[in-house]
Amino acid sequence: MHVVTVHWRDPRWVAPQVRFMRRHLPEHRTWAAVEGIPAEDAAAFDVALELDGTHPEKLNDLARRVVEVAAPDDLLLFLDGDAFPIARVDTSILGGRALAAVRRDENLGDPQPHPCFCLTTVGYW
Repeated sequence: MHVVTVHWRDPRWVAPQVRFMRRHLPEHRTWAAVEGIPAEDAAAFDVALELDGTHPEKLNDLARRVVEVAAPDDLLLFLDGDAFPIARVDTSILGGRALAAVRRDENLGDPQPHPCFCLTTVGYW
């Protein structure tokens, strides 16, 4: 599993997110955009990069990097910087579908699933 996340100028969510990922995810690699995050906090992620762009652009950039190195059947999990899993995350969540994600009806017109939780495979992405 590969997790992509964006943390912006506030390191308070790094430790809780990492702690819950360790508790509820199978073996995984974390990829984070860490604008304005102190190096000691950013070090909690396997890959921590200062990236330009909007929140969705940063997630897409991280996902592109994952696709370059991951197997098509690896899971790809998008998590907002202030989001974390509270239960086991595995292929059963997909339920035979290609993608499972939060949809926020109040964000009318967003062209992407909400990144507080989006699970798919690298190959589908």
